Amino acid sequence: MIDLTVEVHDGPRLTVSCPDRVDVVPETIALAIDTAAVIRSRFAVAGEAVQSILFDHSAGGFRRSKWAGMAHPNLAAIHLNASLAFAEGLDVLARQPSSSAPPAPTPPPATAVDGIVAHECWHQMEATLEVRRYRDTMAFRQRLGEHFGVATIEHAVLGGTSGAPAAWAEAHRRLTEEVSPYAGTSRREATAEMFALWWCGSPGGWSPAVAHFGEAVTAQLLEPRG
Repeated sequence: MIDLTVEVHDGPRLTVSCPDRVDVVPETIALAIDTAAVIRSRFAVAGEAVQSILFDHSAGGFRRSKWAGMAHPNLAAIHLNASLAFAEGLDVLARQPSSSAPPAPTPPPATAVDGIVAHECWHQMEATLEVRRYRDTMAFRQRLGEHFGVATIEHAVLGGTSGAPAAWAEAHRRLTEEVSPYAGTSRREATAEMFALWWCGSPGGWSPAVAHFGEAVTAQLLEPRG
């Protein structure tokens, strides 16, 4: 591995580890650093929640090419599949079959790496906010649920289970259509998918759910720096 220390002007250093290979793709490393650095520069909580980016194969889901990223809240670190960082690995990932519950494609001109990093950064930010401002995060999840006609976003996720109330099932259908099938798998993945689409997209391209998320998260949770 190669260990890098990235100096940023408005926050703590960002440490980055990536494979030491001749076919390393520096553009991937640069994209990940840029996306994480900009999110950290905009939101104070991100500077505390994301201090390391690790391109590795530390989890079985990485080695089997099933996962693109993983959050590690205890270490303020996000892990990205090392295969994203070198040419041979990218070829392997490109040949993997589609998931039965795929994440949303990242809207251009942002790249897939931008979307993955934003998704994992949100996991870290949300975990930090839940420790410090749990009541606010509860109110935020309730506000997300309002968009889908249910009491909280958890009900929209649970609407995908057998025997769920009709209102929850309808909320789940809308969640998977307006965000992604992967958003319907858990509450945490739902909010991470919405953050990534909100961050990487633009107002004209946001679905109603993503636009609602942006209004709710900036009003209730995310305070811009300065």
